[in-house]
Order: sequence, then C-alpha cells, then structure tokens
Amino acid sequence: MFNKSDSYDIFCGKEQISLLSFLLAVISIIGTICGLITNCINLKILTHKRYLTTTLSIYLIVLCFTDMVALLINILLSKIFVIAKWSKSVAFTNFWYKAMLVLYPIMAIIVSTCALIICALSIHYLIRIASPVKCSGSQLPERTICLVIILAIVFAILTSIPCFFELEIKSCYNEETNSLRDVLMSSWSDPIYHTLTESWKFLLQCLIPYSVLITISVLISIEAKTPIWTDDCVSFP
Repeated sequence: MFNKSDSYDIFCGKEQISLLSFLLAVISIIGTICGLITNCINLKILTHKRYLTTTLSIYLIVLCFTDMVALLINILLSKIFVIAKWSKSVAFTNFWYKAMLVLYPIMAIIVSTCALIICALSIHYLIRIASPVKCSGSQLPERTICLVIILAIVFAILTSIPCFFELEIKSCYNEETNSLRDVLMSSWSDPIYHTLTESWKFLLQCLIPYSVLITISVLISIEAKTPIWTDDCVSFP
C-alpha cells in the first residue's frame, strides 16, 4: 500500500503531491463509488425474497460484502491520503495516520478472506463435479456453509495478526508548516524479524490459497472432460 522504507520522507512533507496525482485520486474515488453501487445492486438481487438461497448465492453475498469493504478501505488508505497531502491540512493527515493503524490490518484480513472464500467455493464445485452419483439434489446446509465462512475469517485474522503491530505513529518536524506532525513508521527495527514476518504473511495469505485455487481449477477442468460428467448432474444449485 505504501513503501515503508521511504515513509519518513513521504509523510514529513518532502514529497509533493502533483495536480495529476490529485486528479487521478479523484477519478479513482469516482470509480470506486461505481464499484460500491454495483456491489449494492448485486447484494439486493442475491438477498431478494424471490431469489432462491443456494450455496453459490451465500458465497457470492460474502464476496460482495468483502469487496465493498476492500473498496472503502482502499479509498481511505491511498486516495484520501493524496487529497489530504494536496490540501496540506495537518489535522486531516494526522487523523488519516491514526485511522491507518486500524485500516491496514483490516485490509489484510479482507484480502485473505476473499482468497479463502473463493477456494472454499471452488472445492465445493470440485466435489460436485468429481462425484456425479451423489450430486443429484445435493447442497451443503446453510449451517455448514456459515461454518466454513467463519473458519475462513478466523484463519484470515490469525494470519494477519502481524499487521496489527507493523506500524506506529511518531512525530516529525514539517518544514512546510513549521510544526510537528504525526508520521507512520515501521515498528520493526530488526530486518530478520521483518523478513520472517513478511514471508509468513506471503505464505499463508497468498502462496497457499492461490496454489490451492489453481490446483482446484485444473482438477475441475480435468473432471469436466471425463465421460461420466453431465450438465444435468452438476447443475449449479
């Protein structure tokens, strides 16, 4: 989201925000608002009383919700900061720094949750395709699906615990305003510990989930080409 190695120079006012960056931030915010509206429409459709509640719809509802949260946090983490720097408001930027301490780990949790939910959905349909004899009318109970979703969220929180301790707020002298202001800095002084933590997050949040997803996608493609596979047997619930 930002380069912590250059955080002191950036946040203490040594880097100027250009007009182009400001305009791009505004355009990105408009695009994000369109994405939020689209997700709201999808949620309205998926939760409509005439829409049958299925395994797929439950997963999609969760994905729409997490995507909305990710879009909102993305605005607050990056685009709002550009506007704050452009406005040169010390109070605005200081408030953003404090919010960053909470929003940064939440963003990591959301990203991990999305990847795990997609993996769970793929595993569900791999089972349906690989077991055509049992798939007739089969659908996971809502309680089971909710349990899978809860476990995915809990696992995402556990893997994102280091993010809660990754940043800290310090004060620095700002030459532009001739005053002290808050600044975000990495709280890890030991590079070895930092490397191990980043490797841990990459392994559990990216490498394992996406490797599982790619493997499942390949298996679904193989199973879908087998002679016993039929459209009637693996119809989506």
